[in-house]
Amino acid sequence: LEVTIAWNDPKGTPLADGTSNSTSVRLVNDLDIRVTYNGTTTLPWRLDPAAPANAATKGDNFRDNVEKIIVETLVA
Repeated sequence: LEVTIAWNDPKGTPLADGTSNSTSVRLVNDLDIRVTYNGTTTLPWRLDPAAPANAATKGDNFRDNVEKIIVETLVA
């Protein structure tokens, strides 16, 4: 099962120093997606901006306006 949520987020306030790739949270609306089945909740993938070369992990994604969940094992 793959589930994705994506939305157009309103323009945020630019940083005073003109930084274009800041690691600070810039979302205006933080929508969240979760998949819960049999008491287990699966969270979306997220990247760590402090270590962008690392593999993505699952957790609360509060930085991006696109969130994706992949559930590998499901019972029909």
